[in-house]
Amino acid sequence: MMKLEEFLSISRELEKHVFLFNKLWQAGEPVFTDEIATSAVTLDKTNDVLRFELNEQFWNSLDFYTKTFIIAHECAHIA
Repeated sequence: MMKLEEFLSISRELEKHVFLFNKLWQAGEPVFTDEIATSAVTLDKTNDVLRFELNEQFWNSLDFYTKTFIIAHECAHIA
């Protein structure tokens, strides 16, 4: 599970650049999974929630700004 502090830090950084990306990130749910190599965004239709799927090993290898870029990239798929 992603730490709340990390989730909120990314949210604040996204808000500085693209308000919509911040709102999508806040509406979503970060989920660590080994089923993907890097990252993806999906819609969980059962629970009607955006899922930011992240490979934990990949995620932990990134610095803060690269993590923020990855989330912005996934938000752009939605937009």
